[in-house]
Amino acid sequence: MSRTTKKSNSAKQAQNDIAPSYRRPDGESARGVLRPGAVFLMFVVTIAVVYRGAIHAPFIFDDRQAVQTNPSLQRLWPLVGTDEAPGPLNPPADFSTSGRPVVNFTFAVNYHFGHLNPAGYRLFNMLLHAASATLVWEIVRRTLALPFFGARFAGAANLVGLVAAGVWALHPLNTEAVIYITQRTELLMAFFYLATLYCSLRYWTVVPPRAKAAWLGLAALSCLAGMGCKEVMASAPVMVLLFERTFLRGSFRRALAASWPLYAALSPTWLLLVALHYGGPRSQSVGFHLGVAGTTWWFTQAKVLFLYLKLCVWPWPLSIHYEVPYLETVAAAWPWLLGVGLLIVLTIVLFLRRSAASFVLIWMFAILSPTLLVPIVTEIAVERRMYLPLAALVTLAVAGCYVFFRSGATDDAPADKVPPQTRLRVFTSGGAVVAAVLALVSMVRIADYRDAVTIWQQALRLYPDSTIINANLASELLVANRPEEALNVSRQALARGCNSRGIHNNLGAALTKVGEQQGFQPGQLAEAVAHLNEALRLSPDFEDALINLSLALLKMGQLDQALQHCSQAVEINPRSAQVLYARGTILAALGRTREAVEDYQASLAIDPESAAAHYGLALVLMNEQQHAAAVAELTAALRIDPGLPEAHYALAGALAAGKDLHGAAREYAAAVQLRPHYPQALNNLGVVQMNLGETDNALRNFSEAARQQPDYAEAQANLQKALEFKRRADGSQSK
Repeated sequence: MSRTTKKSNSAKQAQNDIAPSYRRPDGESARGVLRPGAVFLMFVVTIAVVYRGAIHAPFIFDDRQAVQTNPSLQRLWPLVGTDEAPGPLNPPADFSTSGRPVVNFTFAVNYHFGHLNPAGYRLFNMLLHAASATLVWEIVRRTLALPFFGARFAGAANLVGLVAAGVWALHPLNTEAVIYITQRTELLMAFFYLATLYCSLRYWTVVPPRAKAAWLGLAALSCLAGMGCKEVMASAPVMVLLFERTFLRGSFRRALAASWPLYAALSPTWLLLVALHYGGPRSQSVGFHLGVAGTTWWFTQAKVLFLYLKLCVWPWPLSIHYEVPYLETVAAAWPWLLGVGLLIVLTIVLFLRRSAASFVLIWMFAILSPTLLVPIVTEIAVERRMYLPLAALVTLAVAGCYVFFRSGATDDAPADKVPPQTRLRVFTSGGAVVAAVLALVSMVRIADYRDAVTIWQQALRLYPDSTIINANLASELLVANRPEEALNVSRQALARGCNSRGIHNNLGAALTKVGEQQGFQPGQLAEAVAHLNEALRLSPDFEDALINLSLALLKMGQLDQALQHCSQAVEINPRSAQVLYARGTILAALGRTREAVEDYQASLAIDPESAAAHYGLALVLMNEQQHAAAVAELTAALRIDPGLPEAHYALAGALAAGKDLHGAAREYAAAVQLRPHYPQALNNLGVVQMNLGETDNALRNFSEAARQQPDYAEAQANLQKALEFKRRADGSQSK
């Protein structure tokens, strides 16, 4: 979209250098049909229709850390708090929200009003996405109305902006940023990035001093807030300057001279970014100290850049994780390096020509540059990084299509003979069709997010040999109480050569869990301990492996060793709900009841939605004969996770102790339904049924318990007693 003649270039540059006059966009007048409020509402409705299938999807992956177990969300005041009791502006180190207090505060607001209901968090994300789409429309339509473009978009700026914003809002590449709750970091940063540019644009194009000061202040506040959301915001002041140089002034010197108050207000916001990230709040996952050479990362990211561009044009297949092998040599990376080099040369040429396309390309490079340059070893390529770059690329494509369509002609219908309104209607219809197709693809993609297991299963189909995907899938299967599947996934991954701490940890945890559910086979616990020790050999401070090892040793009866490993995990992360739960379980087995209760309660104070901690606390309370309190804890555990057969079993025991036999029968039956191979539950259900006079049902359950576990003496004895009782009852009836 560069200008055509040298004469017109000179005239426009002279005009822009004196004063960036501004022509009101179509529809901005009092009688215009497109108003910001109406456009925002339209985007809200459209996005709600497309994303409605994911509103109630569960938390996934980093959501558990960023939201579910984040202690800084549990109160709105004090804002900062202490390390022991952090406030919403003080997220713990090495969390996804570390160094991003604005995002963490919005999570705390969600937590305050909706606790851990994922729907509230996703509705906020969807509204934020709609607000950003509205800003894209505002920026595009106002930019196209600047003298830079002459009359090229006369009568069409509003609709071109609307098509661009609509296509971007419904693009499948944005689904991860909207659905994956933790990626509010990207959404909020993008909103404030766009708001900074929009407010700056208003600052340049208004005349009254008060209005000018107001827009300057809003631009600075938006930029400051964005710095508290994500590091990518660092480029925002630079892009504002580039925008003014490209579309208004013609040079950086003139831009700085004309708008120095704006840049004087934007520049200090960098200090907040420096302060928030001093000391490396997420140094465990970001940096050159993580074992990846700088050249290897840069070579690989050259290939990743073209993966991103491909997904912009053809957004399928999409994945929560992309397995991109490292490119370590120039020989391996040269095609991608050549492509990036040519793209950079093109950008420089367009920049020197002061082309609008140069701003779009520099916008893309500026926003991607932090991750293109600095290693993030766990995420070589992720879709959300293209959230903001996609907005600019889509705008360039839509505006370019409109210009080509408007100026193009065919032999049958020359462009100057086709009425402008007809061309505009055809262009808008075409844009609507593209947006509708993208919306349908987004809805298909959104279905993969219906649970945490499905999203990783979909990724595994694309990358079956990925260590990270196999480890995360097995981990999610364990969380979903599907240990047999987790065991199979982990064994298959190990057979494929996926040798990582996560694979060994999941394998050890799955072996322990399967043994708990089906009865331990000879050597099963020893194998679990061996894999967990291997995970710790690979990563001595691996918290999850320490917890799982301590629980496996607990099952082996090695209580002192179990407590030793768990105490090591507590030293690493004393605020971990999972660690405190594990120590509480071991202390309960050691008979240290008071300490166990304290740990369970501390765990629940950090993560009130931990079904396991409620269950563990209930068992301690039952041993203390506090059956009413135990029933309350077990009810809470089953409210959180109705699929826990152990909790149904324990609740049945507590109800039976309270003489609620019908309730006990119901809970024992629920435990058996969830776990058909559960001889203890079958036996106890039979006992309750005998007391309720349901002899036939009791006989069936005693028989099944004895069949499932032939050496189960209690079930065998109960079966004989029930048979004898039935014989006597039948004999008395015959008399």
